[in-house]
Amino acid sequence: MQKNTYLTWFLTALLIAGCTNDSAISNDVSESSTIPANRSESNDQTDKPLEVTAPTPDAKSVLADIYKKPIQEGTENQLSDGRYVSYWSGSQFTLNGKKYFAAFSDATPESDIEYPAPEDMVNISQATYELVGSEWKLKSVQQDVGQFGANNKAPVSDTAHASVSFPTNKGSLILAAPTAIFANQGIQLFFYEIFSFSPETAQWKYLGSIDAGYENSGGCAHEDDSATKTKCVKNFGKVQLSSAEESNYPELKVILEGTKLGEDGNVITLTDKNSLIYRYDEKSSTYQVAH
Repeated sequence: MQKNTYLTWFLTALLIAGCTNDSAISNDVSESSTIPANRSESNDQTDKPLEVTAPTPDAKSVLADIYKKPIQEGTENQLSDGRYVSYWSGSQFTLNGKKYFAAFSDATPESDIEYPAPEDMVNISQATYELVGSEWKLKSVQQDVGQFGANNKAPVSDTAHASVSFPTNKGSLILAAPTAIFANQGIQLFFYEIFSFSPETAQWKYLGSIDAGYENSGGCAHEDDSATKTKCVKNFGKVQLSSAEESNYPELKVILEGTKLGEDGNVITLTDKNSLIYRYDEKSSTYQVAH
């Protein structure tokens, strides 16, 4: 499934998502909105697996560190300049022998948008913590990570899948944070939001989103005698470095596993030939699928 098809579904789905709160995936500021520390994965083969030695900062603490404003649970979290802010997701990773926790938030523009459009994105901010002894110490705060989402909403963090991190040959780190949205005809789309981290400055940069598969369980035929004739399929992509480039933004490969619908409506089992390659595009400052 090509990127432009995903994008069309993505923009349509966000319009739908703005009108409903019954999704199992929530983006609210609450304890449950925080991705548990053990939901993140690191592919740094030189470091030992992460050991959970201290609870990571919660959503309210993260927002207070970023915006220098106490966050009260149950409020709309509006700042004095008119922006609405919320916790987005957090991930643990190990780099150069140090353990970090990066937490991202999103903020609407300062002025209200009466009728948000697909091009109306939200701003990304971050607070990064380093584990010192048994305590997470604030390492950096940044409110210019980038912009993402549409219709004045952030992509919905997918807590069913783990974030993945990769150290690069240049000493930086690539973080892929999973997101999911519900589109038309019972289809759920999966993505990774890509970020780059510099340990020298403890600063982040948003590098766009890449496709990570889809499933159609909400609109397919679960029974043989179903009135719906569409067959059920599900696929999800595992992201990895495609090559060991001497770059802060190395080539990425998404290996799709599972099944998809062919042009004739029949189920196709995916193989490595269906993998997607993404390269960083200097003009757009984002990862783009390589044709």
